[in-house]
Amino acid sequence: MTVHQLIQQFALHANLPTFALDAQGCARLMADEKFAVQFEHDESARCLHLYSVLGKLPAEGRETLFAQLLQANLFGADTAGATLAIDAEHGEIVLCDRVDLDDANVDADQLVRRVERVLSQSELWVERLTGSALTSAPSIPMAPHVTAPPPLGSFA
Repeated sequence: MTVHQLIQQFALHANLPTFALDAQGCARLMADEKFAVQFEHDESARCLHLYSVLGKLPAEGRETLFAQLLQANLFGADTAGATLAIDAEHGEIVLCDRVDLDDANVDADQLVRRVERVLSQSELWVERLTGSALTSAPSIPMAPHVTAPPPLGSFA
């Protein structure tokens, strides 16, 4: 399946008839007017990157923040399998996921679940970061995994 076929099926599944990748292989999906998931097709790697910017890096307390983000990444335990990263060029904290287009199990249903996971984890991590790390508190509280992501009907 090509990335454009996958996105087309995803758009139909999610009731987003005009959703498509642009000429650069990118698209942006907004949910609840406050969370965005970026889609980027990496043709050379045969994958689709899904990511959400969680916030700006704080000026202080970065070492503690970095340690907490790395701990959360361990086996995907506090990210539901997604990955927390730092975009040094833009000074941002990013939650990302990668969909392998050569995986025979990749279909619209799986992509919907992956997007919902990125959205639910983004919401959780924004709450954690704005409640503590981005205000220079000593730690990010580790809450249990979000098991019920927002339904696709919440996409705008």
